[in-house]
Amino acid sequence: GKIKKKYDTYLTPYEKLKSIKHSEKYLRNNITFEELDRIAYAKSDIEFAEIMQEKKTQLFKSFKQV
Repeated sequence: GKIKKKYDTYLTPYEKLKSIKHSEKYLRNNITFEELDRIAYAKSDIEFAEIMQEKKTQLFKSFKQV
């Protein structure tokens, strides 16, 4: 049958990256967690989701219809 996974902790991909030991080595050169924190915590998850939805709508409207 179907295997059902159960997660004890719920993390965003960014939070998971930060939780990895020595995670700084996975960042690009000249990028720090301090910079990424500023971006990540500038708005709420809901605000970022709304912005992403707006941009996605604009993108799909820009496609030429045949």
